[in-house]
Parts: sequence; structure tokens; C-alpha cells
Amino acid sequence: MDRKSEYIILYEELKQHIRNGEIPPGNKLPSERGFMETYGISRTTVRSALALLEREKFVVKQPGVGCIVLSPAEQERKEKLRIGISLSHASDQTYQTLLYEALLHAAEGANAELIVKKSSELIQGDGVDGAIFIANASVAELRQLEKDYRSKCPVVFINRMPVHPHFAYFAVDYENTARKLVARLLKNGAERIAMIGGADQPEGRYFSDYTRSQGWCSAYREVTGSVPEELFFRTEELYRDLNGVRQRIEQEKPRVFFVSCSSLLSVLSVLLRQMNIAVGKDASVICFDNVERIAENLRMPISYVKMPFPEMMERAVAYIKAARNAAPPVPKELLEAQLVVNGCPYLF
Repeated sequence: MDRKSEYIILYEELKQHIRNGEIPPGNKLPSERGFMETYGISRTTVRSALALLEREKFVVKQPGVGCIVLSPAEQERKEKLRIGISLSHASDQTYQTLLYEALLHAAEGANAELIVKKSSELIQGDGVDGAIFIANASVAELRQLEKDYRSKCPVVFINRMPVHPHFAYFAVDYENTARKLVARLLKNGAERIAMIGGADQPEGRYFSDYTRSQGWCSAYREVTGSVPEELFFRTEELYRDLNGVRQRIEQEKPRVFFVSCSSLLSVLSVLLRQMNIAVGKDASVICFDNVERIAENLRMPISYVKMPFPEMMERAVAYIKAARNAAPPVPKELLEAQLVVNGCPYLF
């Protein structure tokens, strides 16, 4: 009888003993030498049968101990893909909620369980098959994570683009997407586009604000040759000096309000109502975020850049699943966002 048949016969016999309870959960299988002497087979045959049992989740091999029989519950846990996620200090709860909903759906389709950990724990990869970072890590935090990484555990970042060779990412190019959108508005006759929520540096919690406002600046330079500083409303300013912001809006009379993130829409909506500016009639509002639900609650026609969260999460989970048994290339992919037009005459 050939070697392949021998190891399959041993595998099926042991599997039957485990299923019948003849070898109860928690018990240790005989040693390789024990199998060799009992069955009169080679070490290679024994190892092939035990490897198949382990792959099929009937046993787990513990270094220095041997193969331990798993219970049905333990078998189910071993089969599940364990994905660690970080939910730390996201400034935009709407953004994080939408990402988490997409991740839950992707995880369910891949028979995966989600395990919440701190970023400092997650980067080590302990107790998980892979890690997905969905919180808005700052530049400094990202550098620290790159420094702390020691594991072979696959790591995926959503909407961040780390240069670390072992860090995968699925992201939208914030700056270039904003540049193309604002340039389109300008070329279609929207002469005064206010940037609501910008930043001068990517440090701290203003990475998204910075990259999107940089796109706004680039579009103005590209189309008009200069950047109208009077139309640049920084995020810190919106929270620090709302009266000053209102005065500038009354003075500059923007035709379009380009909002960097959904968390600033409530502030803007209050200002516009105070100034009797009707959105859709007197001015248009465009937000760089999935804000369909917020627009319904605010009862305002808001155009928005719809982020491809489901595609990002499906690809992230698929990569971690593939990396469980192989070493696939580390993906670093930019995905296209979708523009949803609602009540803006300059987006034709």
C-alpha cells in the first residue's frame, strides 16, 4: 500500500475515534514513535496524518507536549478567523460607525470574530490572525505603531497609507479626490468655495482636515492661480471663534461650502440657519464623508463624497484570511470614492 493511502487511513481512523469520544477532548495522542511502533509505519506517514488532523481542527499541536484533542466548541473557535480591531479616540463617530458596520458585514461573511484591543496591543498581533486599524491614527501615532511592530501578524490600515513594508492599506486619496472635486466646481462656475474645516499641518487629530483642505488649495492654484485665504475656515477656528466665522461668511458670501468631515455639518447648519442662508437655494453644501443619514436628519440637500467602506473591509478581511495559511503580497490599494450629487448646480 502506498504512503499516501497509509497516512489517510491513519487520519480517518483517528478522526473516527475522536468523533466517537473514544479519545476524549483534552487527551493527548500517542507520540510519533508510538504510532510508528503500533502501526509499523514511517515517521513521515505519521506526521502527514497528524498534520491533516490539525488542519481539520481535530487536534492542536503544542510544542513540547504533543497533539491535544479539541472539543467541538474548541474546534469551532479554531475555525473562526480572529480579527483584532482598534476603536480608539475617533473624533468622528459617524465615520467610525459606518466603518464598523461594513466590517461586521465582511466578518460575518468570512466566519470571523472581531476582538477589540488597544492600538498598542493590537500591533503586537497576540491572540489574533490579523489586525485592522479603523480609527484615525495621527502621523505621530502611525510612526509609533510602525516602530512597535514585531509580529508576523498581517496588519491592515483603513484610509491611512503607511510606508512600512508589512503594513497593508485600503484607502481613498483624500487630497487628490478633494482637488478633483473642487476643480470641477470652479470650472463649472462656482467662484467662491469656502473650505469648512481645514488644517495647516497633518499632525494631531487633523489629518483628514489637512489632506482635504490641501486638495482645496491645490484646485484653486490649478484653476485660478491663487488660494483665497479669506475662504479658508480652519477646524480650530470653527470651535474657538464662531462669531468671527459668521462675520466672515456674511462678508465673503460663499456660493459653495466644502465641508471636510461630517462632524462639522452640525456646526455649519446652525450658522447657516442663523444667517437665513437656504441650502440648495442660496448656497450649496458638499461634504467629504458618507452623510446620507445626517442630511436626512438636518433636512438639507447635501452632496457628498461616498467612501467605499464595504469594498475596503471585504478586501481587508480577505487578505487576513488568505494570510492565515499562506504569504500573499501585502496589498497597498487606493480605491475610488463615489460622488453623490444633491442640490448643487455646479456638479454637472
